[in-house]
Amino acid sequence: MSAKSFSFPTQSLARWYQKFKRDLPWRKNPTPYFVWISEIMLQQTQVQTVLPYYHRFLKRFPTLKALASASEQEVLALWSGLGYYSRARNLHRAATMVQEKHKGKFPSTKGEILELPGIGAYTAGAILSIAFHQAVPILDGNVKRILSRFYLETAQSSLWELAETLVTDAQSRAIDPSDFNQALMELGALVCLPEHPQCLGCPLQNDCLSKKEGVQHLYPPKEKINKTVRQTFALFVISEGNQFLLRHRSNQERQFKNMWEFPMVSTPFAADKEKAVREFREQTGFSVEIKKSYPYFAHSITHHRLKIWPFMARFDSKNGTRKGNGFKWIPKDKIKTLSSSSILSKTLARMNDI
Repeated sequence: MSAKSFSFPTQSLARWYQKFKRDLPWRKNPTPYFVWISEIMLQQTQVQTVLPYYHRFLKRFPTLKALASASEQEVLALWSGLGYYSRARNLHRAATMVQEKHKGKFPSTKGEILELPGIGAYTAGAILSIAFHQAVPILDGNVKRILSRFYLETAQSSLWELAETLVTDAQSRAIDPSDFNQALMELGALVCLPEHPQCLGCPLQNDCLSKKEGVQHLYPPKEKINKTVRQTFALFVISEGNQFLLRHRSNQERQFKNMWEFPMVSTPFAADKEKAVREFREQTGFSVEIKKSYPYFAHSITHHRLKIWPFMARFDSKNGTRKGNGFKWIPKDKIKTLSSSSILSKTLARMNDI
């Protein structure tokens, strides 16, 4: 055991957690399946955003078998708007793997769990400690921040070692690894915040080295941020009667794989109707007439910042043959049931006259 770990106030943290923990649905019945779904949804997504998706997802897929039996399109449709869609695809693939390789029983060893698509060391540790009560460490952003500040430690490998030592020590003190790991995550979410840590309400404050030296803001060191990529798109809502032209992206595309969308093209001239129509014709083969234009809206994907100009349009008499694949006429009442990114729902929200 590292000498550093002896200064950690494990009991104080455990008492704090029992008093202040949030009433979250995945904590009421922490089965491996429920914990897994919640942890995947919570990756890079706030709790308040996840809650309605979690309830809807489990209402439709209450068991791992139900998820494995569904189509990828159905899974993506329920995920629509939550972002980072590879998470949903990996959930479906992993459920199928568990159903086939483990006869529907979620594996309980780290090696087997890490074989599942979309699961890394942190998620495996969360499942094993929370659902199986094993003394396995976790190191998400919250826990990393706490341990880095508490010990003035920056090395990733050392932080993992500390996390492992601490959860093992907690178990030896009759503290459930599930409670200990969740207490660390909860403290990071509610108290040990990235920008403005609430040190006066922290159960670790008396022993925290960064607080003693007044350097909380320096730990952990800020990671290099990817350069922001800015793109402008012209999006076309094309209708005929009660149907709308949508495009289905293939699995080979970099963004929005296997998702439905209103056709849109990347162009720096999206704000200019004539140039946008010309660019749309050149990229898709479709010749259209603008019926109505709308103000642009913003959309973010990781380090991409998109500016999207929507147009209501119809085919004109000079319409040519499309160049791309995946275009299909979809009835209006079916659009919201498709797997799509939130760009589609944002567009619909702005076009009340559709």
